[in-house]
Amino acid sequence: MKVLFATDGSPWSHKAICKAAAMLKAEGTEFHLVSVADLVPLIAVGEAPLGGAAAALERELIHAEHDADRAVALLQEIGVSATAYRRDGNPATEIVSLAKEIKADLIVMGAHGKNALERLLLGSTSDSVLHQWSGATLIIRPQPGEE
Repeated sequence: MKVLFATDGSPWSHKAICKAAAMLKAEGTEFHLVSVADLVPLIAVGEAPLGGAAAALERELIHAEHDADRAVALLQEIGVSATAYRRDGNPATEIVSLAKEIKADLIVMGAHGKNALERLLLGSTSDSVLHQWSGATLIIRPQPGEE
């Protein structure tokens, strides 16, 4: 079985990865992990022009790399090794693209528990992945008081 974990670096994302890894840890399971640098929010809120587009891109790329490294370290703590990838672009599109590339059997993601208005204004990566990916998907949502 090939499992692709998607991380955005948030504490909930890391909790979800660890919960899923503990459930799915079995001999022969191949784990992959992806973190995506997404510039659209930076441009939308005007952050890119403040420090320059190149500086904003560099910060986002470093952040994505750090997210992947932290998630891999968390997995190692529970005895799971994973191949890490860092992609640039739309998170949902890149997650699905990598899942197809590695022929994943399952995509695992954490959800932030946004309300309807937040999803309308900001979108939901997990919702978008569900609509783009025809394979199995495990979305781990926070329990009340857990996020």
